[in-house]
Amino acid sequence: MRTRINLGVRQDAVSPIEDVLLPPWAKTPEEFVRINRDALESEYVSQHLGEWIDLVFGCKQQGIEAEAAYNIFSHVSYYKKLDMEQLLRVDRARFDEATSMVENFGQTPLQLFSTPHKERRPLIPQPPLPLFSYRDWLTSFGNQHLGAGTCVGENAFKTQSLGVYKTNIHLSSPVMALQSSHAANAVLALGLNRALAVNPVRNGGLSPFDIVADSRLKNNACSIIGEPFSPQLTLDQGSLAGDQLVAMMHNRPYVCLAGSWDNALKIVNVTTGAVVLSVASGQDVVTCVCVSADDSLVITGSFDNSVVVYHLDYASGSPRLVDRKVLFGHDGAVTCVAVNKEMGLLCSGSQDGTLILYSLANLQYLRTIYDAEYDKKFSSIPAVSWCDITNEGNLIWYSQLDFKFHLYSLLGEKLFEKEMNSQLNTICLSNDREYVLAAGDKITFFLMRLVDFTVVAGVTEEHYGGEGRPASFLQVSVVNRDND
Repeated sequence: MRTRINLGVRQDAVSPIEDVLLPPWAKTPEEFVRINRDALESEYVSQHLGEWIDLVFGCKQQGIEAEAAYNIFSHVSYYKKLDMEQLLRVDRARFDEATSMVENFGQTPLQLFSTPHKERRPLIPQPPLPLFSYRDWLTSFGNQHLGAGTCVGENAFKTQSLGVYKTNIHLSSPVMALQSSHAANAVLALGLNRALAVNPVRNGGLSPFDIVADSRLKNNACSIIGEPFSPQLTLDQGSLAGDQLVAMMHNRPYVCLAGSWDNALKIVNVTTGAVVLSVASGQDVVTCVCVSADDSLVITGSFDNSVVVYHLDYASGSPRLVDRKVLFGHDGAVTCVAVNKEMGLLCSGSQDGTLILYSLANLQYLRTIYDAEYDKKFSSIPAVSWCDITNEGNLIWYSQLDFKFHLYSLLGEKLFEKEMNSQLNTICLSNDREYVLAAGDKITFFLMRLVDFTVVAGVTEEHYGGEGRPASFLQVSVVNRDND
């Protein structure tokens, strides 16, 4: 492992500590760090943490319990076992010896507990929630959708299961984007005519989810939301560009809508269809939008190469703009944006082929990342079509030009790359942000683990076969179990 970090020198006080040999179970430094982090944060460690506390700070630090646990150290290292001030006055040689031992081997911490530390109660195994729900709207009439649900278990639930079923929902207009709303407990379908269908989700039964068609679809009475889309946008079919014009808030019944002819960001109440907030964002069309997990940040990108960060407040119930900041750095139109508030990161992708990373703490530029090893059959770096940030701080993006997924570290180091066999029309991360899910022209759905870009067993690239119809939309959804 090439650390390129100053780790000091060896015992000869001359030779530097440089490259480090990795154990056989870790192929890369990133994998070594990830496996150790997962181990330290595991349920096993949590349940046995009290034993470590007993050894270091508790009843097994000193005395008979310590002897039984083979937890005995030099008497010099224990607090107040030597009167160092007295030694300094009467025996300087012993004082220097004791000081040297403490400096080189450390000092035992204070004993804080005299009784065994209580064990943490084990987590109650919960049935795993659906990892994702997939919707495929195929035509403008009798729209067929394919639903799939998979569970990735933990603790007592260690297996993966996959359920697929089909049903029919009739729409009056081709669907431009699809979003799942936890607050509204529904799947929202936005048509090219801006008609918003709110399809309730029923829970229970053998299937992890069940969708009911919006009753207003029968009479073509769905609310028409927002403003007409800009003629500069190409929205004649399901695509990544259209998919990213809509972002559903995670905890509130509002949807953010980009792409309007007036270059404004629209926030719409999904229940009433009313625009509750409209903010002019720049000098050109807004091309993409995303929302932070707590709904406090809305990020947009634009044809004018800018990224705008909006801070929202909900003290009055409805969203209210508190502050906004415009970020620059791209030499081409911004095509996608992503935010991970837990990691404190924001990123944007552009037609210029670059991905720019910002810090959420102060909205300062961190670095620009691009694929320097791109296929030279292209005249320039392939444009970034979709991007996101994992919970490890890694950046994943996809380009429709070369059909490739890319995974880069926070420091800009290339980790993995995977080329797909066809165009992807929709991409998203799973609820735990450990998997990437995708669907496209020839792929029913595709599920890949992010830590190593391995296709999950049993969930491979499946094709429609005789139908030959492209998949256009895919969404992550968490079932609201309060209604069970």
